[in-house]
Amino acid sequence: MPDITLFFLLPGIAFTSTILFASIWKSIALHYGIASTPNHRTLHAGAIPVGGGIAIVMGWILTASILLWDGAINPSIYIGLLVGGGFMSVIGLIDDAIDLSARLKLLAHIVGTLWCLYWFGGVPPFDFLGLAVNPGWIGYPIAGIIILWMINLFNFMDGADGMLASCISFIGISMGGFLLLEGDYGNAALLFLVSAASMGFLVFNWPPASMFMGDAGSVFFGLLIPMLIISTVVVHSALFWIWIIICGYVLTDTTTTLILRLIFVRPFLDAHRHHAYQSLAHRSGDHRHVTLTVIAIQVLWLLPIALLTYWVGAYGAIFTFIALAPITVFSAKNGVLHEIG
Repeated sequence: MPDITLFFLLPGIAFTSTILFASIWKSIALHYGIASTPNHRTLHAGAIPVGGGIAIVMGWILTASILLWDGAINPSIYIGLLVGGGFMSVIGLIDDAIDLSARLKLLAHIVGTLWCLYWFGGVPPFDFLGLAVNPGWIGYPIAGIIILWMINLFNFMDGADGMLASCISFIGISMGGFLLLEGDYGNAALLFLVSAASMGFLVFNWPPASMFMGDAGSVFFGLLIPMLIISTVVVHSALFWIWIIICGYVLTDTTTTLILRLIFVRPFLDAHRHHAYQSLAHRSGDHRHVTLTVIAIQVLWLLPIALLTYWVGAYGAIFTFIALAPITVFSAKNGVLHEIG
């Protein structure tokens, strides 16, 4: 368990250090013209600095390093996320600045993912719905595909002021709380720190945003969250459905949008703003209202169902369906179906 003083002190350090790092990056980005300019997909007017997610990563790395020094976290988890996540974040930052090719980005994501899986020890045997599962070597490609998919999901959510940073803040606080209940203080601390760092970034990213996260932050989250899911569910199998519920809005809006575009839109891979939150923000011109709506869905709908699932200890799949079905309808109605209707 982390030193109790550190446990309460480090989130504040993550929050304030992220604000400092973001301020420094904002000056650098403005000086070198690393900014987003309006186009047919964007939901803002005027040039705004991008790549601010690197500040979140730096704030998290700083405080996670203190946890490692305190002996509170597994060194292999730290090395996996520090090197794999840090590498992918830097590649994302370069992409934010100069637009790398899709192939190069995919290669970087694969390298970062494999590095992380190696240091996490692959996918060890785990219990799923009462069945003992030992994935062995096949766990690497399966987990790799899932992580690469999650990287895209989190990247898709970075399309409105405050959206992804607030979603990560919610996921970090909520799952950190559940892990505390399970007595897993190290992983809980890692999630509280990423939440605190994200909140620090919201000082700049809250609507109307003065800085965008970019791939520098979204790809890091897309690696960190599934890796922590893998490492925690192996030990705490009861948290599998709770992870799905807590990440429910991110998973549902993005997946529903992709499936409906695959069915109704040609070519479906073209750049778009068909996600429900994007469509709502574009129509209303009010990012704050849309971001607050998603926060309300997570706090008032998903979190209570996750708590009920944890307390009942059974019927996780049924509770997950109850939690995600209305969001699926919401995402379809306000996203792709509205845009093509």
